[in-house]
This record gives sequence, C-alpha cells and structure tokens, in this order.
Amino acid sequence: MAPALTQAWHLSKGALAPVFTAGIIGVATGALLTGPLTDRFGRRPTMLATVIWFSLLTIAVTQARDLTDLIVLRFLAGLGLGGLVPMAVVVSSENAPLRSRATMVTLATSGYSLGAASGGQLAAVLVPLYGWTSVFWVGGIAPLVLLLAMWVWLPESVRLLALRPGTGARIAATLRRINPALEFPPDAQFVNPREQPKPGVRLFQLLAENRVTTALALWVTKLRPVQLFTDSRVAITLILWVIFFLNLTVLNLLNSWLPTLVDTTGVPHDQALRIASSFQFGGLVGVISMGVLADRFGFFRVLPIAFLVGGVAVGLVGSVGASIVLMVAIIAVAGFCNIGCQLTNAAMAASLYPTDIRGTGVNWAHGVARFGSTIGPILGGFMLDQKWPLQDIFLTFAVPLVLASGCVLLLGTVVAGRQTSDVGPQISQVGERTA
Repeated sequence: MAPALTQAWHLSKGALAPVFTAGIIGVATGALLTGPLTDRFGRRPTMLATVIWFSLLTIAVTQARDLTDLIVLRFLAGLGLGGLVPMAVVVSSENAPLRSRATMVTLATSGYSLGAASGGQLAAVLVPLYGWTSVFWVGGIAPLVLLLAMWVWLPESVRLLALRPGTGARIAATLRRINPALEFPPDAQFVNPREQPKPGVRLFQLLAENRVTTALALWVTKLRPVQLFTDSRVAITLILWVIFFLNLTVLNLLNSWLPTLVDTTGVPHDQALRIASSFQFGGLVGVISMGVLADRFGFFRVLPIAFLVGGVAVGLVGSVGASIVLMVAIIAVAGFCNIGCQLTNAAMAASLYPTDIRGTGVNWAHGVARFGSTIGPILGGFMLDQKWPLQDIFLTFAVPLVLASGCVLLLGTVVAGRQTSDVGPQISQVGERTA
C-alpha cells in the first residue's frame, strides 16, 4: 500500500513516516487504555467495543484527502487495534490447558500474522485495480463480520469471574457450553485455589474519618498499572518492557518500510509487495512453531535462540543483491523469528501476572514498548531520505534483536530467583514451569 500511496499522492519515499508513526502511537495508546479496562469490565465487552471502534475508523481512512487526515485517522484507528492482540493473548491464556498453553496462545494469535500476510497478497491484487483505499475498505469490513462470531461464541474469562462475587451462574453456564455433560447445583460457587478475591477498598470509610492521605495512598496502590510494580514485580515488568521495545522497534520498521525497501532494488511494485509478504508468512509459521517449542522447552530457552537467529537474518537481508529467491527465504526467516518472538513474548508475559492484572500487564508491555518503538519507522524514513545503503539499514536493525536475546536470558534469571525467594507471591504456574 505504501508504494502505491506514495505514487498516487506524488510523495517522497520518506514522507509517510509521520503516518506510520501516528498509527503506532495510536496502537500504543490503545493498549495502555484497554489493559485496565479489560481487567475492570471484563474481556468480552472490551474486545467487542474495540473491534467496532477499529472497524469504523479503518473505513474512515478511505476518506482521507491529505497527510493530515491520514495521520489523524490512522491514530484513531490504532486506538482500537492496540488492545486486540494483547487481549486475545489474555483470553487464550485463561482458557487453554496448562500443558499446551503457549501453543494455544500463539495459535490463537497467529491470525495476526495470517491477516498481515494475506493483506500483502490481497493488496498486490486490489491496489492496481481499485487504488490504495481498497485495502482499508476490506480491512474495515472484515472485522465487522468477525464481530458477529465473537458476539455468539466469545466467552467471558472464567478465571476473572471467579474473582468476583455473584458470578457462579455465569461461570456454570460457560462451563456447560464447553462441556454440556457438566452439572452444577443452582447455588454453586467457583474459586481459583491459586488466586483469591482481594478485599474491597475502604475509601469512603477512610474519607469519612478525614484520613484523606491514607485514602489517596490506598487508591493509588489499587490502580492496576501500579500493581505491575508491587509484590516484587519491578524487575520482571521493566525487563519485559525492554524486550517488547527491542522486538517491536525492528518489527515496526519492517512492517512499515519493507515493501519500500524491497522496491528500491528495482523489482516491480506488485512483486515487491509479494516479496515483502514472505515476512508475514514466515511469521505465521514462527508463531505456531515457537508456541509448541515454548511448551516443550520453556520460554527462556526458546526465545534467546530465536532472537539471535532473527538478528542474523535481518542483518543479511540487505546483502542478498537481486536474488529474489534468496531474498524471500531470508525475509521469511526474519519474519519467523521476529513475529514469532513477538507473540511468544506476549504468551510469556501472560504467564507472569495474576488474573486480576493480567490484561494490564500484557497490554502495558505492548503499549509502553510501542511508544518507544516509534523510533523504528522514523529512523527508517530518515535512512531512506538520506539514501543509506540497504546493507547498512538492515545491519542497524539487527542489533536490537541480538540485545533482546540477552534480555530474555536476564529475565529468566530474575524469574528463577523469584521462585526460590520467600518475598512476594509466586508467579503463575505457567511462568514457573517454563522458567
């Protein structure tokens, strides 16, 4: 889409950098907003609302008449998109069996990679016939069709409901939908033996006693983003954010500029789109494969190797010359590792937080990292405008993936140390088993 829009509006190759950046900032903001909302109001209503928002704003992009319109609309559409993938991770994690949780999470979220890869192929067909707006028409209408299926089949998280009083009937109904043979008494109550409901906040009582400072301090500690740093979670949260940032910086660069970078090699526009889409198809295979490997060997063994291989592959993309077959193969390997690591990171993050802040933990890891990773498209646009050699561009963006490999090893050390410590509650069972 980017090469076609650049050509249609007679723009320089780096002129779309603010548009890419606005989309990323919108996605980041959306992740930060929807994380606490999904923990407060539930997974189901939050996901349905964000799908509606994203679909309508994506369709509105077709009415953009200049870069300003495009920047604003891409930001607004990103608000809805930002929470969807992290929330899908949370829902999958809370409904999957322990023995195959990483596989189920990455399999469920593999639709992200499948959609991105199919989008590239679809754009190669639609754009020459109907122009760049056709991509956004399809991208906006398709989720509305999916919304109907979500309305019928998407359940609320049983784990989340178990932390709230008076939800026994809803939990029983959900469990009977999964297994109609199950029977429960009318007054059945459900609890999660690993997590117990927290006592209510006595804010009004404290305010009535004129203990305003105490009430304010208590209220702050109950904020879900603040809880990411309580109970000895500071190191885990910060290292997760760094890993997501490093991964997303490279991912945003390649998602934004890969078709344009391939286009600079002299291949036709439609062929450049198809070559670049091998990144997403490689990512689709990587997402599914790395989930299986994570269940078998653990996150902290699989991710460091994948990040290192991904860094090498990204660094080699600019050195293959005009060999289309070799370029497709290396780009596919880069996608296998980069996209595979991104969604496996999310599965790992979901395993490290308790249910009542899991949505916040996963979404904020995405959101905070995305804000920092806006440097990717900006730097990519700068390099293109300054006519950097392709080899230098790809070597530069191989470095973050190598650094991410070391950060995962560090996180594994922190998690292992926390399991043997008496300080704070244990992390969830998935995190314990995969450390």
